[in-house]
Amino acid sequence: MTEAVLPEVRAAQRRIVSTVRVSGVLNNDGLALWRETRCGEWKATAAEIGQDLQLLEVPYTIVTAFRFPLASSYNKAMRQGDEVRIVRNDLTHLVRWMPSLKESIGDIPEDCPGWAFPCSSPAP
Repeated sequence: MTEAVLPEVRAAQRRIVSTVRVSGVLNNDGLALWRETRCGEWKATAAEIGQDLQLLEVPYTIVTAFRFPLASSYNKAMRQGDEVRIVRNDLTHLVRWMPSLKESIGDIPEDCPGWAFPCSSPAP
C-alpha cells in the first residue's frame, strides 16, 4: 500500500534522487554531495539540498570542503565549496525515499575510504 505524501515532499524526493544519482559519492563514512561556492545559478546549492533533506527527514551536516583545481586551471588555488554529508548510519532515512540506494550501500567494500575531500571543516 502506498503512503500519501504531500506534493512538496514528493518534489523534494525527485530532486534529491536525481542529485544523488548525478553527484553523490558513497563511501564507508556515508554519502557526500559537494557543491562549489556560488553554484546556485546552475544547480542546487548545499543549502537547497539541505532544505530538501529536511523535508524528507534525513539527518545531514554541511561542511566546508576543498577540491583540487580543474585540470584546465593550472596553478590555481584549491576550489572551495560545501559538502552535504549523510553519515552511513543515517542512510536508512534516505533509503525510504530512494530504495535503489540500499543495494549500493550493501556493496561498499570494508576497505573503502571515507570522506574524500580534503581540508574540510564544519560550515558556520
